[in-house]
Amino acid sequence: MIYSPNQIYYKEFTTQNSSGAATNADSLPVATARTNSNPSSDAEFILTVDNIDTGHYSITGIVPNDYSAGEVVSILVEATVGGVSAKAIVDTFTVSPSVKLTSDALDNISITEPVGVASDFREMMVQVWRRFFKKVTKTTADGIQTYADDDTTPLTTQTVDETVGDEEVGSAS
Repeated sequence: MIYSPNQIYYKEFTTQNSSGAATNADSLPVATARTNSNPSSDAEFILTVDNIDTGHYSITGIVPNDYSAGEVVSILVEATVGGVSAKAIVDTFTVSPSVKLTSDALDNISITEPVGVASDFREMMVQVWRRFFKKVTKTTADGIQTYADDDTTPLTTQTVDETVGDEEVGSAS
C-alpha cells in the first residue's frame, strides 16, 4: 500500500497461542512507527490498536504531515500472548508525495483538436465535447463528419448504414 502525508493508515494483524490458535493478547498490543530517518520510534505517528475479535486486531492512524516522499516507514507491533512477549514488523511502506487537484487544474489541459481518431484520454474527451458542441454533419454520402474550428476541414468520418429504420454507425477514421 502507498500512503501520503495526512492520509489515514489502516492495517490488520492476528495473534496466536503457542499451538497456533487465534488468541487475544494478554493486554492490548502496542503499535509504533519507525522510519529510515528515525529507526528507534516515531512518537509523531500516533497509532491506535483495536481488538476486532478473538486474536484479530486493527491498527489505525494518520500519516504525519511532515513525512517526506520516499521515506520508508515500518510498523512494529509488540504483544504478549500467554505470558510470552513478541515483536513483529507487520507493515512497511514508502511515503508517496501528496498530490492535490486544484479547482482550476483541468483548465490547464490542452483542448487542441486531435487530427483523426483520438489516441489518448485527453483527445478522447476533446472529441466527445466537439461531437456535441462543434460542427458535425450527417449525410448518406459522407456519413458523420466532425470538423476543425474553421468549420470546413473534416477531422473524423464515420460511415452510416441504414436498413429498414435501423442505423449502424461505423468506427471513426
